[in-house]
Amino acid sequence: MKYALDELGSLIKKIKLPIETNNPDIRYICSLMAELAYCQVSEDEFDTLNRAKVIPCQIYKSILEARKTTNIALAFGADGGDNTFVAVDRSVVSIGYKIENYLFVAFRGTSFLYDWLINFRINPVSIKSYNYFFNYKNKYSKYLIKSHYGLYHSGFAEEALRISLIISEKYHKLFEGVEHVFYSGHSLGGAIAAISAALLPNSTTYSIHIIGAPRYCDVSAYYSNLMDVPVQIMRRGDIVPFVPPRCFGYADHPIQTDTQGVQFKDRKTSSSISYLIWTSMLFLRLAAKPHAIDLYRRELGKTANAKMATAPLVDLDKIR
Repeated sequence: MKYALDELGSLIKKIKLPIETNNPDIRYICSLMAELAYCQVSEDEFDTLNRAKVIPCQIYKSILEARKTTNIALAFGADGGDNTFVAVDRSVVSIGYKIENYLFVAFRGTSFLYDWLINFRINPVSIKSYNYFFNYKNKYSKYLIKSHYGLYHSGFAEEALRISLIISEKYHKLFEGVEHVFYSGHSLGGAIAAISAALLPNSTTYSIHIIGAPRYCDVSAYYSNLMDVPVQIMRRGDIVPFVPPRCFGYADHPIQTDTQGVQFKDRKTSSSISYLIWTSMLFLRLAAKPHAIDLYRRELGKTANAKMATAPLVDLDKIR
């Protein structure tokens, strides 16, 4: 059987500098990496299969049901090892893959019911305040203490700082010598990716492609550095990009496109209604199909004319 990840190498060879943010191949590659982040599963996650009911990813559910741990580095074969990393914190998983002078860093979306508690911490805060909370005392902390303007979702900001510190300490060498870093993530992972991109030790250019991500900051945070504004990819019917509500000070992503690369202009969905539906789904443990990373990846693959767009992501036996 052929798998979508088998096509990754040939897709990466098509990337040209300077990077075009709306390039369909890049958007599809970022979705592959975002979905792949769900495939790094430890034994701790087998506690209950009920988690899978709130996770919008079919392959993650399959891994939980099989109750077998995975090692995502094996998915890259001989290119893995020193060219990959897996960073794990209490509720965030990040994977990295360096190839052809590019580094791809993806963050996993919601994987624990605990994450919904993160989502509910909707009071916006200054990201600089967390530097004092964590009291970083290591030689890489300089990357985390930058001048950031605006306010961020407190739960997302804390998780981004935690995982960014781990990546900076252990895997900073992978960031050296690359021509461009691509950040991606789905759902909660998209918000973490967008914030982490500004915290990690980027020595070169980078771009951010997030998929079905919630709002995570106010307007001033977006426009304090226009070059770092992420590209948000969203499907019609997906309500997650409309929460948290704007009434709390959160702003829509400045660049929002559908899976065909068409700019979204229709933002009439009521934030209050979306928020009520969203919270109801969480408590009822229902998954919203329009939000599923599987559907995002397949649609983005079709737009990029990928041969394996509709194929399964990866051979699970290969990563166990």
